Amino acid sequence: AIPLMRGREYLGLLGFDWHRDGQRRTPGEVQLLAVFAQMLVNAHVHAEVATALAQQRRRLELVIEGTGAGTWIWWPKTGALEINAQWAAILGYTVAELEPVDFQSWRRLTREDDLAVAEAALAAHAAGQTPVYEARIRMRHKGGHWVWVLSCGRIVERDAEGDVLIYAGTHQDVTAAVLAAERQRLAASVFTHSHEGILITDPEARIVEVNDAFTRITGYQRDEVIGRNPGLLKSGRHGPEFYRTLWSALKEHGHWAGEIWNRRRNGEFYAEFLTISSVRDDAGE
Repeated sequence: AIPLMRGREYLGLLGFDWHRDGQRRTPGEVQLLAVFAQMLVNAHVHAEVATALAQQRRRLELVIEGTGAGTWIWWPKTGALEINAQWAAILGYTVAELEPVDFQSWRRLTREDDLAVAEAALAAHAAGQTPVYEARIRMRHKGGHWVWVLSCGRIVERDAEGDVLIYAGTHQDVTAAVLAAERQRLAASVFTHSHEGILITDPEARIVEVNDAFTRITGYQRDEVIGRNPGLLKSGRHGPEFYRTLWSALKEHGHWAGEIWNRRRNGEFYAEFLTISSVRDDAGE
């Protein structure tokens, strides 16, 4: 019998029983047994490694499924492209509907004026100019509309000459984020270029932002009013009852509108038509 050892770890015992009167085992027989024992240890280690890799792969798949990201692997020398189900689902397809899948499938689905952006990003990464490949592109959905996709990846293998053998990466649907950013840019443009003075406060009535028209009308520069209460504009021509009515309307209806006297930075009084609206979050705060 010979112990099955992995380094100093005892895994078990390998032995053979047979009847041979009065004879000891020959060195050759012992050596053969030792070789067979090491083969069993190697097989055990290989099985453990294979199991660990399978577990790691499954955990990675679960993480990817949780993020909703599509995955892709691209072999540029052959043009072969491997995608997962989520990659296809982002565009409204199943993988079977897109087969045979290759690099030209990606080109065909990508908007033409975004191809140059993506290919330039790939070239920059291949040249070592960027640590990862990243491009935001529009891809054609099965329903006919465009989907904004954030395509990210990196080189995972090169050959001896340094040529790229394999890219791997992810696709994420960022359409909602792109549209939200566009709405935010539009709102910011309206805020900035409006001819009406606009100020925004936090829930404690501290000014957090003003536009250029506010500065022009009041004479106060932005850095002079940020963090202060709009009461700095009070003219003193309205009594406490006026402001109690104003705040009561805001709390009850969420807005107030009317004429009011205010005072500019230089002390000059001016009449204005003022609209105040309260903005609430999903919790009603």
